[in-house]
Amino acid sequence: MANDPYFTAATAKAADDRLADVADATIVRFVAEFEPIAERYLGCALTPRTGATFTGWTDRCGVLELPHVQVTACTLVDADSSAVVTVDHIDQRIGRVHANAVGRLTATYSHGLAAVPVGVQEACLEYVVRRSQNNGQSQSRDVLSQAYEGATTRYSTPDWSAGRPTGYLQVDSLLNSERNYRISVF
Repeated sequence: MANDPYFTAATAKAADDRLADVADATIVRFVAEFEPIAERYLGCALTPRTGATFTGWTDRCGVLELPHVQVTACTLVDADSSAVVTVDHIDQRIGRVHANAVGRLTATYSHGLAAVPVGVQEACLEYVVRRSQNNGQSQSRDVLSQAYEGATTRYSTPDWSAGRPTGYLQVDSLLNSERNYRISVF
């Protein structure tokens, strides 16, 4: 099932007049390019996703750790006998399912946020604007530093460890102001 995009070409053009002359296909391509960057960086599907499957082993307490967070619904089946297993509890925030079963289970589940956060939508729109300005033009990326005597200019490029997943400072600032859904283990 295809997910709804953060923006369609029409809604992007209505939201920002800098996109008025940009081809619809280009806007759609840049929105699709931005979505996995934002979701990987923030650690969560930012729109509802259905039909994800995962087969894994429960621990001795009947806990199955899913590879996604913000799990909203889950069905479990014993992977060996195809018997349906009752879900006792879903810890939505961390993607943990509790069941009265031990062994190999297959989970079919839904996950993701109910709606894309406003800050992520703003970041997406700015990303599309910036990419369309850079697309085949001499428009440069953001400047991080410049030395006038040596004529050295250092441009912002994607650097996930430095908090710049896209390399566009305004876009990255908006993404960094959003909630991070990744699970930290200390």
